[in-house]
Amino acid sequence: MGNANPYENHYAFKKDNIVIIKHQLGMYLRSQWPLNEGTGADPDGGQNDVSEFEIDLQNNGNRCRLKHVKAGKYLRIFDGGNAVNIAGNGGKFTVFKIHRLKEPGKCKLESVAFPGKYIAVGRQNKVRVGAGGKWCELEFFRKDKDQQ
Repeated sequence: MGNANPYENHYAFKKDNIVIIKHQLGMYLRSQWPLNEGTGADPDGGQNDVSEFEIDLQNNGNRCRLKHVKAGKYLRIFDGGNAVNIAGNGGKFTVFKIHRLKEPGKCKLESVAFPGKYIAVGRQNKVRVGAGGKWCELEFFRKDKDQQ
């Protein structure tokens, strides 16, 4: 397959997979890089393994957890619903309700532990907690297995 982009196809939220997550400013979520410099969620990822998450679907595909492949930690909203990072161990703060949008692969992720709190990347290019508006819209692409 050579140089083909393994992330061309949208994720359909039907089975567990490796995904990358594009935000409104055109880049991808990743763990703060390099990994030894912290646990922040960074908005400046590209289409590569540093931006990969394992998506673990729950509740018939209506909820998920996202584990950063390289960091081995989960995306979470914590601190009373006021902070985001990639340092979760898979507990209640790492579970998100999936609000699918009309466009393929697009959704919003709402914290189950803190209803009304969403993963967002705002115009200041910071990963933050949002209220469900346009800055919370995310686009998921799956990693095609035959490209690995």
